[in-house]
Amino acid sequence: AASVWACGDDRHPKSPVRSWASTIVGLERLASLCNGLPLFLDETKRARSYGNKSELPAGVYAICNGQGRTRGAVKGSQALPHWRTICLTTGETPISEQSRDGGTVTRTVSMWGSPFGGHSAAVPAMTAAVCETYGRLGPAFVRWYIEHKAELGLRAMLAASTKRIATVIGDSPVAQRITRYLACIDLAGRLVHQAELLPWDYEDPVI
Repeated sequence: AASVWACGDDRHPKSPVRSWASTIVGLERLASLCNGLPLFLDETKRARSYGNKSELPAGVYAICNGQGRTRGAVKGSQALPHWRTICLTTGETPISEQSRDGGTVTRTVSMWGSPFGGHSAAVPAMTAAVCETYGRLGPAFVRWYIEHKAELGLRAMLAASTKRIATVIGDSPVAQRITRYLACIDLAGRLVHQAELLPWDYEDPVI
């Protein structure tokens, strides 16, 4: 996913893939820097801990809140950073299982299982390929969107996607929040395929 914008190899000095081994302030500043772009954080188990308490839930809240904490300065208050972003992350277990905090569950969508099924032998070749060719799809999509945004009717498309997904996962308070996330994912997928930037057919991620 990171290769859409830049090199997806976290060993590359300019890779956008970062680690959960960060302070909350560090995550806030990273989110502010990437305002309008996705965050990529690898391995939830690397989140800092104090005693037996992980800072992972606090990190999730910090990213989802869309603004930093109010902090003082010598002559008043520091400028309050804001951002709009999503975070794609990896871990051995879902975030919802690493915290008993109900707010964490409503802020995350987990995809659990082997991402490559029985084709794990192809992973080294795929990794080599995305490390050689990267950073093209994101800018190409942005150019296409700028050229066509007046005719797309995004609000209507998003409303239709939200309504369709809600009929599948229900209308509980948790489902309502997650429905918005899934609708954005669905809309982005439909748009990038409408732009004919991917060589395969669109598959609904929910239904």
